[in-house]
Amino acid sequence: MHVDIESSLDNEGGKTMQKSNRRKSLFALGIAVILVLVPAALALAQATTPIPPAVNPVWPGDTVIAGLWDPRCEGVTLNAIDQHGNVIGTGVIQADGSFVIYLTRPLETGDVITLQGVCGPNILITVLPPVPIPEPATLMLVGSGLAGLAGYLSLRWRRR
Repeated sequence: MHVDIESSLDNEGGKTMQKSNRRKSLFALGIAVILVLVPAALALAQATTPIPPAVNPVWPGDTVIAGLWDPRCEGVTLNAIDQHGNVIGTGVIQADGSFVIYLTRPLETGDVITLQGVCGPNILITVLPPVPIPEPATLMLVGSGLAGLAGYLSLRWRRR
């Protein structure tokens, strides 16, 4: 009888050992799948996510449009097209994503330029007039008016 009890204990212990080993191997397999799939998914997302183009500001009289495009579009030709449909310049996207388009005519206030290429979205650029900078006399006038207002308010508060 003694032998039977030990053999039954060995059989039950062996079953729990098998279950424990099976759980460990499934856990290890799950970790391995996660370690392989997560970097692959991140690499795929990075490879398919477009980088939005960025164009440097343009002003009336400029003859160059420059900026950054998606570097995966290296070698693609960009066309600058005005509001009348005329191509006014072309440029090529470099390996780092930068581009420079030399225009055939200076930009004018109110021009609407479309940057068009076979890779990436089209970009609309509106040429705005330069922002007027207030002259020093205007700033002095505003400053003295604010100083006078502050003086009036301080006198009014002293009377109370």
